[in-house]
Amino acid sequence: MVTESVRSSPSLHFQVLTRLPEIVALTPEWESLLGRSTCNYGFGSAYWFVASCRHNSSFSPHLVVARRGEKLAGVLPLVLVEGGKEAAFANYLTDYNDAVVAANDLETVAALLHFACSQPNGYTSINLKHLRPDSNCLQAMSLLKHDLKHTFRETLPCYYLQLPASHDGFLRSKDSRFRKRLKRLQALAAAAGLTACELDPATFAPSQLPDLFLSLHLQRRKVKSCFELSTAQNFVSEMMPPLDATSRIGAPLCGRENPLPRPRCVCIGILHIERVRHPHSSESFADVAIVKRTRLVELSPQPRR
Repeated sequence: MVTESVRSSPSLHFQVLTRLPEIVALTPEWESLLGRSTCNYGFGSAYWFVASCRHNSSFSPHLVVARRGEKLAGVLPLVLVEGGKEAAFANYLTDYNDAVVAANDLETVAALLHFACSQPNGYTSINLKHLRPDSNCLQAMSLLKHDLKHTFRETLPCYYLQLPASHDGFLRSKDSRFRKRLKRLQALAAAAGLTACELDPATFAPSQLPDLFLSLHLQRRKVKSCFELSTAQNFVSEMMPPLDATSRIGAPLCGRENPLPRPRCVCIGILHIERVRHPHSSESFADVAIVKRTRLVELSPQPRR
């Protein structure tokens, strides 16, 4: 049975938003809550969800919202698919998904899941794909006991790169062979006139980032690209600028200097920054980088999530 705290949840009340204008109006509160969560700042953002729904005709928004009084406590970003018969995450170009709540607020997650299962709006099942083992949703299932019928299936491994406090700290964590190879590669890059930096929204307009990203990606992958379709390109054009402007993503760039104000770009990556739980503490968190990259030259495999 559901635990008493989840069943009653006297401080929580729920609503379901199904129209994009009302979801867009929720964006400031959603983004504020995301900043206090352990969710991915890109995949878990309101901008990503709204753009996913706007550019996928098969998605019907079904956003479950929980509030404590007037304050937003949680968001379960669902859509209806399969003609409205199934509720699911908006799995569009996302590596993983989750409910958005403040860190460690698993009671709200359990209450969101219980509400979504007990108040179906025409759907007969909920399919939550791309959940991390340490996701809010999976952890909250322990609070739901045996009240909900559910099955789990492991799909694919994902990797992340934990960010140290400094670049020197990063180098110290590597062996001497890695450091020597890095110096050699830096010398080769310098000889080729390559420089690397992160695009700053203050000097490089976020509105320019989608075209730059897509042009390089499509040069590298002319076929079988997930960005081939115009719907995917429109999604990127809507989603990327606000995420870049609010530092939800970063854009490391590699290019060759020239007389123009902007270097000739040969490589760009999209960097997601998020917080994950320390493996030995439920209250300690670390910053990690999730790299989405598009390159003209393949060098070696990189961690990806």
